[in-house]
Amino acid sequence: MKIYIIVGLLLINSGLCFSQNLSSLSDDLSSEVIYRDINKAKQEPDKVIRLDLSNQNLTQVPGEILFFKNLRELNLSNNQLDLVPGKIATLKYLQILRLSNNPIKSFPEELDTLQNLQVLELQSLNLSHIPVEVFGLKSLQILKLDFNQLTHLPDSLSLLPNLIELSLSKNKLDSLPEYLENSLKILILSHNQISYIPLSIAKLTKLEKIWLDYNQLKSLPDEFVQLENLQEVYLTHNQLEKLPEDWKKLKSIQKIDLSHNQLTSLPIGFKSMLQLHHLNIEYNQLNSLPEGIHTLQSLQHLDISNNALSQLPEKIEKLDQLLFLDLGENQLNNWGDNLCLFNALKVLYLGHNKIQKLSNQFEQMPDLTVLDLSFNQLSEIPTSLFMLKNLKSLILKNNQIKEIPPAANVLKSLYFLDLSNNQLTQIPAELDSFSELRSLLLGKNNLTKIPQSLEKLSYLQELYLESNQLKEMGFSLSSLPELQKINLQGNPISQEIIDKIRKDFLKVSVIF
Repeated sequence: MKIYIIVGLLLINSGLCFSQNLSSLSDDLSSEVIYRDINKAKQEPDKVIRLDLSNQNLTQVPGEILFFKNLRELNLSNNQLDLVPGKIATLKYLQILRLSNNPIKSFPEELDTLQNLQVLELQSLNLSHIPVEVFGLKSLQILKLDFNQLTHLPDSLSLLPNLIELSLSKNKLDSLPEYLENSLKILILSHNQISYIPLSIAKLTKLEKIWLDYNQLKSLPDEFVQLENLQEVYLTHNQLEKLPEDWKKLKSIQKIDLSHNQLTSLPIGFKSMLQLHHLNIEYNQLNSLPEGIHTLQSLQHLDISNNALSQLPEKIEKLDQLLFLDLGENQLNNWGDNLCLFNALKVLYLGHNKIQKLSNQFEQMPDLTVLDLSFNQLSEIPTSLFMLKNLKSLILKNNQIKEIPPAANVLKSLYFLDLSNNQLTQIPAELDSFSELRSLLLGKNNLTKIPQSLEKLSYLQELYLESNQLKEMGFSLSSLPELQKINLQGNPISQEIIDKIRKDFLKVSVIF
């Protein structure tokens, strides 16, 4: 399993999150006071623009809401309401209505008279169909129906001419309707059972973001790549075996997640997406990349881990905007000089490959902050690697490294160093130059002693020395004021020394 080391900085935001944007509507209301106590609200009814009655265990909608003639936002989520009363239709200025997570069984016919309503949230209501009253809300822009029991979508959705965002994650949908309103910009269909995308998807000419992750798609129609305004596509955790060939029209696309599928190749047309800055294709069956991938000059985040790559295409180093590169769990056997030309790179994962030798040109990646070379076949570390003055996390565990070059003392910004499960017999005295080090992992080596210079690592919090040949500490734990944990398990340390350590360092977690 791939492990990402967090070193106190957020270098790249690669999280995939649902849209929380309520367009300009939320900006218009953001300066208004939110009333959460209906009794207080009754004291100044004309001033009540936003009323939040969520999480109050209400079994019915309070009749007092009729007092608030200027109400524009009403939140009734997370209560025990089983119906929405018709009197809610008197709130003529209402723009946002939140009803999620209630046991609602019926909606009033009058709901469709709320002609100013722009946002309607009906999440977690156990709905088996979309209430027909919804289709009369001609001003509706955002409709959220996540976490329900919907099995199909009616063509009536096309009656909502201003719908911009439709969110339907966590339902039981197996297909999309032939007709959706072409005003849509955001379509969220995650965690359903969709196996088919209709050809009519091409009519959604304004679509900018689409979530189809966690479904049962085996292919995409060629018409999918006609969505020329598309900016973000999420298709992770499907069963995709191939993709449409022609991606030339997708010139606005910025982010694609195709991870956890069954792709054996990528279409050569990928090279046409010149705005693409985030590409995730981890956990597929790729044994090569398109030769033209180096033309993706905007690419900043590239994850190709957990595939079957044995080599990288020529000129890939021309991706000079790349900040994050994950090639872990492939079949790579070397890292040549040209691959050290990613000048902007900050994070590089190369763990779980078959790399035996590294280039000695690492100083050409001066901004590198995280470097993972674990689970390879390295017997030595190039000295250039220790020229990386900005490096904060270095992971070299599970290799065949026998010594650390003296040049390692340049790594003065290092926070995390993992050299466990190698063949080290000694640690250089220059270890004390790692003045910022917080975690030092040296377990499962052949160490017989630790240099006294380790005492100077005043910020050290974790020290792992398990399964070595240590008979004594060789340094004083009292000189490590921040130390919280030390692992000495599996060393031939005498009981006398063990008893002394336990007695002297009650506040430190010591494992023997």
